Amino acid sequence: MAGIGGFITKHKMKDGNEILDLMLQSMMHETFYTKSEFIDEEKGWYLGGIAIKGSFADCMPIYNETHEVVMFLVGECFVDTVTTSYLKNKGHEFSTGDASCLVHLYEEEGERFIEKLNGWFSGCIVDRRRGKAFLFNDWYGMRKIYYHEDEDGIYFSSEAKALFRAIPELREVDPQSIGEYLCFDCVLNDRSYFSKVHLLPGGSLWVFQKGGAERKSYFDLVTLENQSKLASQPFFEELIGTFEDIMPRYFSGDEMFISVTGGLDTRLMLSCLPSDHHNIKAITFGGMYGDCQDLRIGREVSKACNLEHHTIRHEKDFLPKYSNYVERAAYITDGLTDPTWADELYFNQRSRLVAPIKLTGVYGSQVLGRVRTALRNRMPDPELISDEFMPYLKANADAIASYKNENNLSYLLKRELPWYWSKSLVPQLSQLTVRSPFLDKDFVKMLYRAPAEGYDGSDFELQGIRRNNPRLMDVRTNRGVGGKQIPLISNLMHMLNKYRALGEKILNWDILPYSLQHLVTRVDTMFLSPVHITKLFLGFEYFRHYNLWYRRELAPYVREILLDKRTLQRPYWNKNRLIQIVNDHVKGRGRYLSEIRKVLTVELIHRVLIEG
Repeated sequence: MAGIGGFITKHKMKDGNEILDLMLQSMMHETFYTKSEFIDEEKGWYLGGIAIKGSFADCMPIYNETHEVVMFLVGECFVDTVTTSYLKNKGHEFSTGDASCLVHLYEEEGERFIEKLNGWFSGCIVDRRRGKAFLFNDWYGMRKIYYHEDEDGIYFSSEAKALFRAIPELREVDPQSIGEYLCFDCVLNDRSYFSKVHLLPGGSLWVFQKGGAERKSYFDLVTLENQSKLASQPFFEELIGTFEDIMPRYFSGDEMFISVTGGLDTRLMLSCLPSDHHNIKAITFGGMYGDCQDLRIGREVSKACNLEHHTIRHEKDFLPKYSNYVERAAYITDGLTDPTWADELYFNQRSRLVAPIKLTGVYGSQVLGRVRTALRNRMPDPELISDEFMPYLKANADAIASYKNENNLSYLLKRELPWYWSKSLVPQLSQLTVRSPFLDKDFVKMLYRAPAEGYDGSDFELQGIRRNNPRLMDVRTNRGVGGKQIPLISNLMHMLNKYRALGEKILNWDILPYSLQHLVTRVDTMFLSPVHITKLFLGFEYFRHYNLWYRRELAPYVREILLDKRTLQRPYWNKNRLIQIVNDHVKGRGRYLSEIRKVLTVELIHRVLIEG
């Protein structure tokens, strides 16, 4: 995906130019990417960047006037007009709308420049005057930097595979990381799937010079936790005002689209639409079994806002080409995207044809405390795991217990976002510029001032919508809030929709006790599907149906990969149990969606990233 890469060495490298080029080429996944380099062989600086054409960072390398300071950046920062005016008054010249002002901000502010950046980003700077190089990222580590250090220096990149091009010996899977993934669906503690490759923690500013390296953090969420709390209504007023103030920066730019769903998060954003929004469109994702609730409601909401609405759904070509998408997603994301999220690549490739910037309400429900924590133990069938590998799972089973006393919001921002939710974000970033106002620094700062009791995130959103555009609540949400129907009819419809959604969830998700979900699958296979009763539920609430697809359309692919000799000989699995799981799922004798996607993820890491 778009990113940065390079290495900072203690001495001149004979083949440094060729190694840097190999690293950058490994990230050139799309024809709409651009590539740039900066090399100072005498100082041992080999830096480069990949940008999406026309994006905020498509101006690399970024130089100051004397070319003594060079910056590479990936992602996007929102710099206020006060800062840009300050820089122009200092005599600096730069373009508006891209990252070219940032190098001048560093000139004026030094290392503290990063405290003024707001957004999802990572970058590197070399200051030839001071003989220093810097590596940095955003508060949360949303824009990843993988790194490896040895006696010669540090190698870094937005993609782990680029490091493999520089040092092939790094192609080595870490068994502890695999154990963590099998337990929690992600790797913990800023490590990667690879033994000698790590991730830069969020809020980092690392400084390198000939004398060594200084690894420090420029920000700690504890400083926000210590803010004074507000009473409920003053807090709501402040929070709504903050949200209204930040939204103009998220609507800035040329062509963009809003990912419109049936919930409150996107509706709150839409309530702040500028009066002139000719450059903004709406997109809703859908499935192949009719229109889901998000799609039906999304069309109504878009119409109420006078937005051009686009439907992007799983077309007939998706399942036949699933193997291409899932393997490409595994490659692009360094294994972060598991097989049931591979369609993020599919959907966002098509979204780019509408506009290159995506505004999403994702993370809204999370930061407002409206959903259950995602980072929890999801250990697969113990019989699937080999006796030799089981100690890794047992050792990791309580790995997140030490975080249980953390502030809930800090836990989400420091751990869930960079570790767990990367599986959906990273494939999107390979295609688009993605924005979410719910992670804006100013908004997050205010969230920490929430009252200890009596705070309801849904109430905040409803107050904000009613204050800015109350007509948006004339359209019922997917949870039955709002609408113009007669209360009795509205309540009946909400109850019916609730049970239809629950029926689909029971048929497709692992929400039931383990033995009961196998029973439901057998009932579905023997009685419900043959007489098409599942049509009452299928596609009503969700557009992903991998449980069903792995049993039907994608069964040949599942069998081809999971029953292959290479897979069965991996040290992680009990061979006979894996064969039984695959056959039972495909034949409808049980539901093993979790086990299948986990084994597929691990196998694709081996085939695509290690062996491929």
